[in-house]
Amino acid sequence: MRTLAVCVILLALASFSASDPRVDDSSRIDVVWVTGTVMLLALTVQRVCLRLGLPVLWGWVSAGLIVGITGLGVGNPSPQMQELVLRFCGLWAGLLVGIGFGWPSSVTDGRFLGIVTLSTVVGATIVTFGCVLIAGQDWTTSLLLGAISALWGPLVVSSLWRDDVSTSAALTGTLVATVLLTWVVGWLHESGRLLGDGLAFAARLWISPAFGIAIAWLLQAARALKRRSVALVALVSITSVAAVTVQHYNLLGVAVGLGAGLTLSFRPEVQRTLDRLFGGSRPLATFLFVALALSRLDLAEVLMPPTPGLLEIVLLQLIVLFCLRGLGPVLWQPHITGVSGVNSWLLLPKGILGIELVLVGGGLLSLLNRTDARLLQQIVVVDLLVYGLLTATLTGFMLQHPDEDQPAESSG
Repeated sequence: MRTLAVCVILLALASFSASDPRVDDSSRIDVVWVTGTVMLLALTVQRVCLRLGLPVLWGWVSAGLIVGITGLGVGNPSPQMQELVLRFCGLWAGLLVGIGFGWPSSVTDGRFLGIVTLSTVVGATIVTFGCVLIAGQDWTTSLLLGAISALWGPLVVSSLWRDDVSTSAALTGTLVATVLLTWVVGWLHESGRLLGDGLAFAARLWISPAFGIAIAWLLQAARALKRRSVALVALVSITSVAAVTVQHYNLLGVAVGLGAGLTLSFRPEVQRTLDRLFGGSRPLATFLFVALALSRLDLAEVLMPPTPGLLEIVLLQLIVLFCLRGLGPVLWQPHITGVSGVNSWLLLPKGILGIELVLVGGGLLSLLNRTDARLLQQIVVVDLLVYGLLTATLTGFMLQHPDEDQPAESSG
């Protein structure tokens, strides 16, 4: 109750500050104010969600919408500083998921990798043709939607449940989907169908994880990760500089973090040290990234009016993904040694990567005309609400997994 009371007082003060005409519209201090308010409200609301048996992601999404433009419109943060904080959170979200990855036997199982690859390619193909034939979209939009719909959600999967097999499936599917997206963007660029430089965008998709791998190599070469206190200072320092670099060159912070985290986790002694240090914070970085990204959006403006074809595309994705990732594992799991209980409902399309590509400024929207860019924004937001909230809730009720890795709650 004390935490809730403090939260209410803070929200009231934030609302008054937002309406104060003396507050500068480009205030950098407001970035800290908004971020702290979102965290405090989310940590309070997630307690209610846990009591109701809902995923804690509900609390963070709600906090982002209440504090942000959709709700109270707290503060007037500088857009540049707000994006820098988002890049930093995205980098840490990927880093912590990579660090916590246990490299299960499924990552070297040819049949497992083949099935995940095939389901990703087949899903992208069906969605592409469905967008043309059912939703009435042109081939440029349909190819991009098909490739992006093939993205999986390793960060949300790993944050909701500590399940290395599910995470390995999501990482493999995301890798395949990134290859598809690269090919699609490159072909559309060469065909003159894009408004911007598609080759530069495609290059950034791969430069980002390569930059993360270089960061991990540098940390290991400097032997900065043997002691936890030194590792903490080293990681915070280098990721702060990396976030500025990511923003300047418009890289993908999540991909940079994943590249660094997976490289670090490949060495067991480093992985154990860092997982003990940061393991409990893994969901916090991912959920804070989602909440802050949503706080920048006015949902009414983004979703209304719906772009023609939106409903058909969402339903098409739902049917295709239910068949390939929902029912599919029921058929192939018994035939693969060591793979059991893949939480297929949690292998989200797009996930956090889609949020950064489309909502945070990953550069994809600059390649499209205004109508197609708006359609893509709407689909990413609806995907987060449908798959990140509703299907995750259904999974929780059906599977009844213990909540082992929730963000630390503030005492009250």
